[in-house]
Amino acid sequence: MNCTGHCCKRFFLSDDATDKLLHEPGRLVDGVQVQQMLLPTGEENYWTCVNYDSGASQCLIFDDRPNMCVSHPVGVCPYKGCTFSGEELKEHRLHTAAP
Repeated sequence: MNCTGHCCKRFFLSDDATDKLLHEPGRLVDGVQVQQMLLPTGEENYWTCVNYDSGASQCLIFDDRPNMCVSHPVGVCPYKGCTFSGEELKEHRLHTAAP
C-alpha cells in the first residue's frame, strides 16, 4: 500500500461544503478538526492540508486523521503512483482498530 498524498496536497471542496466547514463546522462529522486543517491554495474551492508533508508526500496525522480523510478514496485512488485503494483501506482499518 503506497499513498502518495496527492489528495491532501490539493483538493476541491464545493461552495456548500466550504461554507459549512468555515461557518458551521460543529454540524459536520469531524468538522472542527477539518476546519483547522484547511489552507487555501489561492484557487477558488481548492485547498491543501496543514498536515500534508510535501517533502515526504505523506500525512503527518495518518493514524488520527478525520473521517473525511479516512473515507477517501472510494475504490482505487486516481492519482499516478498511488496504490492505496478502498479494499486496502478496509484491511488497514481492521488491523489498526482498537480492541
